[in-house]
Amino acid sequence: MPKYSIRRLSHKWSLIRNRWQRQFFDRCQLCSLFFKSHFYNIHSNAYYLADTILDPLFYAIDHYLKYCGTLFVLVVFFLLFAFISFAYIIGVPYWYHRSQPIFWIAFTIGHWLLINVIWNYFKSLYTLPGWAIDKPIIIEVTSFCKKCSAAKPPRCHHCSVCNKCILKMDHHCPWLNNCIGHYNHRYFYFFCAYTWLGTIFVMAFGVWIAVDHWFSQFSPFEPIYIPWFEKDYITDSLVIRFLWLFNRPKWKTKLMVFEAIITVLLFILLGLLLRYHTILITNGETCIERYINRKCRRHFQQYNRHYQNPYDFGWRENWRRFLGFDRHRHPWLHILLPSNFGPKRDGFTWETIDDNHLNDEICYKII
Repeated sequence: MPKYSIRRLSHKWSLIRNRWQRQFFDRCQLCSLFFKSHFYNIHSNAYYLADTILDPLFYAIDHYLKYCGTLFVLVVFFLLFAFISFAYIIGVPYWYHRSQPIFWIAFTIGHWLLINVIWNYFKSLYTLPGWAIDKPIIIEVTSFCKKCSAAKPPRCHHCSVCNKCILKMDHHCPWLNNCIGHYNHRYFYFFCAYTWLGTIFVMAFGVWIAVDHWFSQFSPFEPIYIPWFEKDYITDSLVIRFLWLFNRPKWKTKLMVFEAIITVLLFILLGLLLRYHTILITNGETCIERYINRKCRRHFQQYNRHYQNPYDFGWRENWRRFLGFDRHRHPWLHILLPSNFGPKRDGFTWETIDDNHLNDEICYKII
């Protein structure tokens, strides 16, 4: 092959390669520009990128969660009904025939927990959290809500699902189809606490039933024999006899598996939720204020200063105010029994640790 042909082919190949390289680098630069365009400027960080990526999800939650609230409430009703019904079907006949004293102890404790769970759930469901527009004249104002076109008092935040400014807003709970705020925060916490105690109650009295059912050789009790088909068997009530009908082997195993799964899941998930809200109450803050206070502390640390939550009076005083020990002689009656015991203030004015709003104003200006 002539030398000039080899040179011509080599030259053409180099031109094609250079063109491909330019196209490749141009595409890489476009991809890099597209990726960097999600960052507003050099002052943005990973939180801004996360907000940008999750913005469609937030939009869907804000606009469609309120329409799904009824479905979530029905799911809660179904789970509670199944949880309580299966506990009755399995537990009541077993302990009724196993030990009468233990049966009446469990019967009393179980119904005390059940009444408190139902009462606090419905109070959380139907009690309005408190709205900023309920009061025409607001003495203390921290900011202005552009969506509501109204002034916001301290600890008030706008809920994008309810489309209203909520007093002392904690969060919007889809399982209640309601915001958790100033007037129903106590009911929400007690609902979580009593439901979690109910799971412990079911596990404590149900473990013996599980041992008798699946590991009868290791059970310390004698097997229960009930002479259903004897004519002189008239000692049990109709309720006990009806519940025992569901304890046939083909039904009992399925019910016990379902009850065990629901109990363990509620124990873990509600335990984590209850722990989180216990920490919030101990620190004198809400879910939103926890984020604000964390941001304030980071900002103050840049100037070698210490930020103090203006509504944190110490864990003991915070719990006194939340449980009502500061305004009632016998608050245990409102804790252990169903009660309409509400908060002390109206949610528009708040005491601070130094009885002024300097820290509060600084905190909100940072946001």
